Amino acid sequence: MSSAIEIMLRDLKVTRREAALYIALLEDGGMNLNAVARKTGIGKDHAKAALERLAEKRFVDLSPHDGRYAAKDPIELKRMLKKKELRFILFDHSGLP
Repeated sequence: MSSAIEIMLRDLKVTRREAALYIALLEDGGMNLNAVARKTGIGKDHAKAALERLAEKRFVDLSPHDGRYAAKDPIELKRMLKKKELRFILFDHSGLP
């Protein structure tokens, strides 16, 4: 069964790989690339690319001091989802006159 966080991530168009990395970071509070790749079983190159996408989407932060990634609070994800839904309601009426 999917958790509420997994459902939110799916609704925010996060890939399965990105979701696995986000959840691992959320569980452990923050990790460097090697640690999160090892925990998830995702190769380092794929993990790095996915983490970069998550950072671009503002789902994770990268500390410039120690190279550790940290997941943003799921409450922030919920806010992002609500904003996305609101934008859809307000602006995505291309078929309306």
